[in-house]
Amino acid sequence: MTKKVWFLMLCMSSLMILQGCSGSTPAADSWSDSWISITQRGLTADEAEKFAELENEAQGWELKAEVKELEEVGEQVDEGSDTDEALTSGTTKVAIETSFWTMEAVLYDSTPLHRDNFIKLANEWFYDDLLFHRVIEGFMIQGWDPESRGAESGKRLGTGWPGYQIPAEIGAPHIKGALAAARNNNPEKKSSGSQFYIVQGKIESEASLINWAKAKGITYSAEDIAAYTSVWGTSMLDAEYTVFGEVIVWVDVIDKIAATETAPGDRPVSDVKMKVKVIE
Repeated sequence: MTKKVWFLMLCMSSLMILQGCSGSTPAADSWSDSWISITQRGLTADEAEKFAELENEAQGWELKAEVKELEEVGEQVDEGSDTDEALTSGTTKVAIETSFWTMEAVLYDSTPLHRDNFIKLANEWFYDDLLFHRVIEGFMIQGWDPESRGAESGKRLGTGWPGYQIPAEIGAPHIKGALAAARNNNPEKKSSGSQFYIVQGKIESEASLINWAKAKGITYSAEDIAAYTSVWGTSMLDAEYTVFGEVIVWVDVIDKIAATETAPGDRPVSDVKMKVKVIE
């Protein structure tokens, strides 16, 4: 509350004392409630007129502040919406075949290094018969470790890679279905050349998103907030990992894989294999 509003409240309290008020009254819910309680105590016409002027002035200050806040929020949402469209548009589609069904994903044009690398490996059949080797329900399903092909049961996986990393192209959010690149703990946040994960996530509250956005300096659009609070996601990964595509068909396959029984280390007890091909 501004200093002027506090000053007005102090003035109101002072006049009540001058009128000989005693005892306590319930806190007023608004300036109008305060005005009613004061006039009922028998203020003079001049005093009532002064309070009316003060009340109108205070409401004017509050209205201006609200309008300014709405304008600022509107600008942020508009900017976020434009950014979202630029980050999450793409023309290349890929099929990710599993024993549960075949998912279809689109690769983002805003992440050309990751998009082109994924297309290259898919066209080389690099991903065929690799496993989803790390599955955590309510979080994500991870795969594409080249060492998982033909791996014996119980073997710990997750360290395989093609011998190179991809520069970070961080921007898009981790909403359910997001196709994102795994990485080790490197300061440049470079991605693994082959290992990727698909987000399942969970419903998030708007309050947690606001806190996370402030901590990370992220601007979420209205669409992002709606998705995180209704369609699931994992916002804690935002600004940390590159999202380069999203599953757009048979998203429920993610849930089926995530629900599989896992052993210690999060590897499914029964292997979940995949094949990947570019479809357009």
